[in-house]
Amino acid sequence: MLAALAMTLVRHVTRLREDAIIGLYFLHLFRVGLLIISLNPTSVNVQSIIFGNILGIADEDVLQVEIIIGVSLLILCLVWKTCWRYFSMKTTRYRSGFRH
Repeated sequence: MLAALAMTLVRHVTRLREDAIIGLYFLHLFRVGLLIISLNPTSVNVQSIIFGNILGIADEDVLQVEIIIGVSLLILCLVWKTCWRYFSMKTTRYRSGFRH
C-alpha cells in the first residue's frame, strides 16, 4: 500500500510516466529487500528466497491455490454480464459525465 501511495504521489509531482515509476519502485524495493537480507546474518540461501524453491511447495499449498482460482473464476462468471454491460455502454457513461 505504501508503494502504491508513493507511486501516485510521484506521478502527480513529476512528469514521469507510470511504467517508469513502477520500474523505479521495483528496483528500489528489490534493493532494500536485498539490503535487509544481507544485514541480517542467517543460514538461509538468498537465492532460494529471491527465486523460490519448487520443492518447498506442499500439496496443501497447491490445493489452496486451486480453491482460490476456482472461487475467483466462479465469481467472475457470476458478475461477467454486469461488468460487460457496464464497460460496453459508453453512451450512458458519456451522458453521466464519466469519460475516462
